[in-house]
Amino acid sequence: MAKTGKLSNETLYSSDGNPNDLDGGQMPFRPNYRRDRLERDRAARARTGEKQRKRDEKSAKRKADRTEAEGPPGDEQTQHAGGSSAKSVPTN
Repeated sequence: MAKTGKLSNETLYSSDGNPNDLDGGQMPFRPNYRRDRLERDRAARARTGEKQRKRDEKSAKRKADRTEAEGPPGDEQTQHAGGSSAKSVPTN
C-alpha cells in the first residue's frame, strides 16, 4: 500500500495490547475545572497568608527593637508627668 499520509481504520481502532491505551479513546474521567480552580485559589491564599504572616513577624520584631533602643517608655512619661499634667483652671 502506498503511503498517502492517512491512516487506515484498522490502524486507528486496533488494540495492540498496550495497557496505557484507553478503551474507546475516552479519557478516564472528565476534567473538573471548578475543583482545579478552587485548589489553585486555595494554594494562592495559603501562599499569600504565609507571606503576610512573615511580614507581620518582621514588623513586630522591628517595633520591638525600636522600643528597646529607645529605652523603657515609663521613664519618659514620669519625667513629663511630674505634677504638671494637672493644670490649674481659674474658677469664677
